[in-house]
Amino acid sequence: MKERILWFAILLSTLVYAVLAVVLSHGPTMPARALVTDPQDLAVTIVATVLFVTAFWAGSRFKDARGYFAMLALLESACVAGLVGALKSGDWRVFVVPFCLSMIGMIYAYPRASEQS
Repeated sequence: MKERILWFAILLSTLVYAVLAVVLSHGPTMPARALVTDPQDLAVTIVATVLFVTAFWAGSRFKDARGYFAMLALLESACVAGLVGALKSGDWRVFVVPFCLSMIGMIYAYPRASEQS
């Protein structure tokens, strides 16, 4: 039960980050093609991807509650990296890839009844 409560709390926090990214950004400030070529936006995407991969590594490396908590924390960190990039660039579209990676990981990390203690 504790795992589901923690999972739901982190899911809600990532959704709050999404709302913040959309509300606080100035909207699309550059063409979509520039998002792929801008070094700062690419760095945000790379950092989020590395955090995503590291989350799954931590989840498989530690097969107990520590691994699960580390996985959730790293997935949320990927989302935070996207939020920072979106706020810095003023464009919410920078947040999309890190948010999607975080949501994919969160769906995968949903605690199953057989895994709960």
